[in-house]
Amino acid sequence: VRDPLRGVLLERRPEQGVWGGLFSVPELAQGVNVDQWCAQHLGRRPREQRALETIEHAFTHFDLSLTPILVEPHPAAGVVLDSDGWLWYKPTSSRKVGTAAPIEALLRRLFNEGDRQEA
Repeated sequence: VRDPLRGVLLERRPEQGVWGGLFSVPELAQGVNVDQWCAQHLGRRPREQRALETIEHAFTHFDLSLTPILVEPHPAAGVVLDSDGWLWYKPTSSRKVGTAAPIEALLRRLFNEGDRQEA
């Protein structure tokens, strides 16, 4: 989820499991409806959504395939506020958060894409 000011919504992952305690983009299980998730967590359906290039990441014992969906909510959306579990993260933020390498690469891509759109 990327807001009009180019902030990206991150959530803290559970301490146990893959990327435990790190921040990541919200994860939806396969088959979860993006529109409904946005209505529940952002207060309204997205203005736009589109699939991004799949990210492949290899762990020691398994491979992970992520299919990011860029969601851009209506400007009036904003139910989610910064909390212990959620954070609107901007590239210019002085707050540094721990993210896994594939998520860091995705964030760079999202922030760079925003720069190109503003040019």
